Amino acid sequence: MSSTFSGKDENFEGNGPAPLIGSESAVADVTQAVTHPSALSGGNLHPPSARSVRVLIVDDEPMARMAIRHMIAYSLGKHEPVEASSLAEAVQCLERVHFDLVILDVLLPDGSGFELVPSLPPGTALVFFSAYEEYAAKAAEYAPLEYLPKPVRRLQFERVMEKFRQRPPAAFKVSPRPVCLEHRVALPAHDNVQAVPLHQISVVRARGNGSLVVQLDGNALAVQKTLRDWEEELPYPDFVRVHRGVIINIHQVDQILRLKNRQIQIIANGDRQPIITSIRLAPQFKKAMKAGAAIPAHAA
Repeated sequence: MSSTFSGKDENFEGNGPAPLIGSESAVADVTQAVTHPSALSGGNLHPPSARSVRVLIVDDEPMARMAIRHMIAYSLGKHEPVEASSLAEAVQCLERVHFDLVILDVLLPDGSGFELVPSLPPGTALVFFSAYEEYAAKAAEYAPLEYLPKPVRRLQFERVMEKFRQRPPAAFKVSPRPVCLEHRVALPAHDNVQAVPLHQISVVRARGNGSLVVQLDGNALAVQKTLRDWEEELPYPDFVRVHRGVIINIHQVDQILRLKNRQIQIIANGDRQPIITSIRLAPQFKKAMKAGAAIPAHAA
């Protein structure tokens, strides 16, 4: 994974080098590009505009960023967006430049794209994109312009850019939703409702039409909430779905065993029943562990 903005793509003709964030001169390059749009756009805009559209692409995958650059050139005219490959780089960019449009991946190597939303100033259009459909409902809570599945198709992207062109900046108001692990959630059981801090929840398992919430002390409570309800309510990357029937608190992972078939066996605090990830969701678990900086007590 790159620790700086990506530079010129040899396989993508017409792209100049992207600004780097690792130095003061790099920041000056970005600032100059905003003051003088031709520094980014080469003076070619589609449709014609008084200045270039300031776009920030945030994704840790170079090929995904290249694809988005290509589609931006097709939809908005030939100019060079600013790119960030991590949450930290994106935050630094937003501190220096007021972008018109931010295209944001949900899963990043040092955090979740959702964490970046509070840093976006009013008037910034936000587009989420991800390979995981599971985050679409959570993304909708932030009122983005669109949530696009990876790989992004050009016609889909063009429709989103048409919406972007037709709406005035004042129409773009994202909704920050900061979440603290000390925040209490309601556990509606059959005869009462308990309020439990998020950090006390270790595992949530599907159970019939509801779920079983396993807490750190080993107590398990049958709750009238489905796993889909929990997935929409619990914050990522602290909680991640590792199997169609299991959501886990990554901060309560005690042991990890990598299996031969690309699956992962997990033991969580308070729940001694082994959890085996599905092959499809194992990569999602790995990214969540990296994004949340969770370090299990035992890993093999």
